[in-house]
Amino acid sequence: MFNRIDILLKSILKLKLNYQKMSTKIVRIGVCQLNSRGDKQENFQIGEQLINQAKKEQAKIVFFPEAFDYISESISETLEKAEPIDGPIINGYRQLAKQHQLWISLGGFHQRSGDGTRVLNSHLIINDQGDIVGRYSKIHLFDVQAGSQVIRESDFTQPGSSITNPIETPAGRIALGICYDLRFVEFARLLTASHENGAQILTYPSAFTKHTGEAHWE
Repeated sequence: MFNRIDILLKSILKLKLNYQKMSTKIVRIGVCQLNSRGDKQENFQIGEQLINQAKKEQAKIVFFPEAFDYISESISETLEKAEPIDGPIINGYRQLAKQHQLWISLGGFHQRSGDGTRVLNSHLIINDQGDIVGRYSKIHLFDVQAGSQVIRESDFTQPGSSITNPIETPAGRIALGICYDLRFVEFARLLTASHENGAQILTYPSAFTKHTGEAHWE
């Protein structure tokens, strides 16, 4: 009886010592909210201010919403303003990431694609050296009727063709999704399926319409 108690106490003590040796790492993240408009340069300047503030607050990674680059009044304007990944907007954020040694999640970039008749809605991860280390193009497009408003994202957006493996970041392994992807549980299951390499954090940067925003948020 006493031998068993002695063994149990030694086991508890060993576990306690091992636990005390474990270091607790706290990583500060920044959530950069902005109300994007049609002026890309103005939106970028606001994004730069938010990044500067996040750096002062010692954030290691910041997250931007869907359509952080711009929101236009028409499909033609949306297509006209779209840029390639190596265009001025993304290059600007890459420079900011390198300058501040800060990781950036850019969720929902209007990426120019093909013949210019549609864009890709792309979520990018930029590391603290300014390198793009992850890219995912939205698979599940937002074709719905919200109240009296009919929205068909597929009219101007080309769907992505595959998921992206989770990305190792200072905050953990991050899976890349965008907005409406949240509705599809199989999407999340695929990204979290692996115990060793599965996502620890699921991200769904979003730009809600007036109707969906009122329905989902207080």
